[in-house]
Amino acid sequence: MIDIIRGAASKPASTDALIDFVENSNIEEGVLYTGYPIISSFDDNTSLDALLITSNHGVIAFDVVEEPEFSERDEIRDSLYNSMLQRLIGYKELAAKRGKLKANLNVLTIAPSWPLKYKKEDVIIEGKDLSTFFNNNVQEDLLYDDYRKLVQAVQAITKLKSRPPRKVSNSNSKGAILNELEKSIANLDRRQSKAVIETVDGIQRIRGLAGSGKTIILALKVAYLHSKFPEWTIGVTYYTRSLRNQFIDLITKFTIEHKNEEPDWSKVKILQAWGSSRDNGLYYEFCKFNNVEYLDYDSAKAKYGSSGNLIEVISARAISEAKMFNETYDAILVDEAQDFSESFLKICYSLLKPASIKNPKNKRLIYAYDELQKLNDVNPLKNPKEIFEGIDFENVKNQPQQDIILEKCYRNSAPVLVTAHALGFGIYRENQELVTMFNDKELWRDVGYKVDSGNLEFGQNVTLKRDNDTSPDFLTEKSDPNDLIQFYCFKDNTEQYEFIASEIEKNLKEDDLVFRDIIVIHPNAIKAKNELGPLRNLLFKKGIESHLAGVNTSPDDFFMEKSIAFTSIYRAKGNEAAMVYVVGAEYCYKGYELIKKRNTLFTAITRSKGWVRVLGIGDSMVKLNQEFDKAKRARFKLSFRYPTIEEMDKLNVLHRDLSEADKKMITESEKEASNLINKLKNNQIHIEDLSKETIEQLRRILNDNK
Repeated sequence: MIDIIRGAASKPASTDALIDFVENSNIEEGVLYTGYPIISSFDDNTSLDALLITSNHGVIAFDVVEEPEFSERDEIRDSLYNSMLQRLIGYKELAAKRGKLKANLNVLTIAPSWPLKYKKEDVIIEGKDLSTFFNNNVQEDLLYDDYRKLVQAVQAITKLKSRPPRKVSNSNSKGAILNELEKSIANLDRRQSKAVIETVDGIQRIRGLAGSGKTIILALKVAYLHSKFPEWTIGVTYYTRSLRNQFIDLITKFTIEHKNEEPDWSKVKILQAWGSSRDNGLYYEFCKFNNVEYLDYDSAKAKYGSSGNLIEVISARAISEAKMFNETYDAILVDEAQDFSESFLKICYSLLKPASIKNPKNKRLIYAYDELQKLNDVNPLKNPKEIFEGIDFENVKNQPQQDIILEKCYRNSAPVLVTAHALGFGIYRENQELVTMFNDKELWRDVGYKVDSGNLEFGQNVTLKRDNDTSPDFLTEKSDPNDLIQFYCFKDNTEQYEFIASEIEKNLKEDDLVFRDIIVIHPNAIKAKNELGPLRNLLFKKGIESHLAGVNTSPDDFFMEKSIAFTSIYRAKGNEAAMVYVVGAEYCYKGYELIKKRNTLFTAITRSKGWVRVLGIGDSMVKLNQEFDKAKRARFKLSFRYPTIEEMDKLNVLHRDLSEADKKMITESEKEASNLINKLKNNQIHIEDLSKETIEQLRRILNDNK
């Protein structure tokens, strides 16, 4: 099967003819890129018209000709050959002896408008000419592993894993398993490649699970766009502060792979969402450019309260007050969009120049999100057509895709991911009372689940299982599945912290893990600093240093050498580690704002690319553990009755986010209702003492909410 990845092609008619030629050929497996990759020479950077990599033919670069008039192309083909050879020979895994590649490298001219008399072996005019070339140039000695390395080199991700391997004392230790995992070849899958290379003159939405590679994909996309369109001004924004240095590091590496030089940071701007005069951000820029009053976080909190949707409030206010919009950017990429409001996306949109004259409302806003990682009370994002009136937004066949779903999760093993979903949605709660559910039931298939039994329909029972193709099996093969995720219940925090301190000591001394392999997460952001103090003190007594990420380190840094990262969930987002300890998990079992609490637990668990320990105290932790046991007994499948739309609406109201004033009002109302019931039961007052109007209203309200 041939995957077609459509980059920005400058010769559309002949490129379409090439795609047609390739799709109708007899190639069994390969990838055809158009307008990609960028190849650098001593004095210039240019993108290939097209590049084909196959498991039977190696690498074929295409010189695509649109004009009907014949022209001599030998020098152009020679130049492309030398540039591609120079690019690939730098990877020692691809090199054979004396400056040659293990794979065949050919350059063909595609000229479908030329007269047939000009065709020859390296000049393709008809589709059958290309089929003949393929038949005559089969490379039977190309190993499949070498084919994958070729794809990796072209995708510009070879420098992604540059950290030195851990020193291991035991070949079966966790550290040894991680070394082996990190040595394995990393290739972008078909959907990831489309998300990186396919760019539209309009909105592009990238949806994917935690661990599906969204941040890396956005960084790759920035590097590609910056290399291909160096004159563009590109903005990158995000919710989690510690992502800043990740983006700088990744974009630098990927840009160097494309064009052998660092990014021009005057053209690529990495901006936090809020920003200030000291630390630029998109909201701050919008206010400055459009003469709107800027509110810093403390001012906004004082004015509008401490609810989790402050970014929505200030963004909506800024948009409404702006008289004119200063269009500064050619493209803006947004990570963690689930934590932003529609108003913030509109701020990004308003800072963009029109992408086309045909429809000036189409602007290059590219945003990635995972609905389950939403940690505040910003409403779920609507379809882009509802957010941005008048735009074009649909996937058109044989065109770059505007709506891309990343179905594969590369970070979490199936047991870890299914557990996170089971707890996040409340699949196995007492009495099977769900916490929340996808309104769009087809999203389950989109994120890599298959129906094992039942019907994926509203009001119907269904059992879902993780598709073998969409979760990594490396860890389940190399590590005891029962060790991947474990739950622990303790009688008190002293017992819990002593256990964790001993386990971390064991991780470092016996499991061959290093400090940056370990994260300790507390789900309650308000109490995290104080509650984690005793555990950090126990580690200190064992000679193990630790730090509170973003508190006693720079806000932009998360990991430190020779120190364990302790964090709340807000700092943990966007980061990953081999071993994740979720401390005080009982906080997520019940109470107000249960959707938010369960999303927090889901996000914490899915920080792990290896092993997870979920720990807590008391009865709530026992019951949370029972939910995990049910998922485990179900062989990590999800069995539940899919709620109706009406039932989902009620769940969203029941478990919604609340302000402190709302919580106080509900608590007081519960006391008043309980007081009334007790007085009626004890005959202190009688039902007849209440007016008929009051009784009737109570009956009506209770009946309506059955």
